[in-house]
Amino acid sequence: MQTFFRESNGAMIHPVEIMSLAASAITWKDTRNSFLRVKIVDFGPHAVNLTIRTNGLQAGVNTTWSRVTVLTSSNVMNENSFSNPNKVRGWLCRSPGVR
Repeated sequence: MQTFFRESNGAMIHPVEIMSLAASAITWKDTRNSFLRVKIVDFGPHAVNLTIRTNGLQAGVNTTWSRVTVLTSSNVMNENSFSNPNKVRGWLCRSPGVR
């Protein structure tokens, strides 16, 4: 899952307020665009519905490329390894509420 970290070099961390979940938010820039990444971890046994609202972002954050990656596993403590690289799977999809 190194793909989550490759773009965040030099990123700006933003404060996140969320109850009962672990979360972080960053913005970063490439040569032409600014992006926002929000990471949320649900440590509970059941799926959680979320609404994400952003306030005070810098002008120019590119929402056109917004996407959702869902990581799933049978146990919250699982991690990928060379011997079992798919223990935690990532699914990339467009978020229906993202514009």
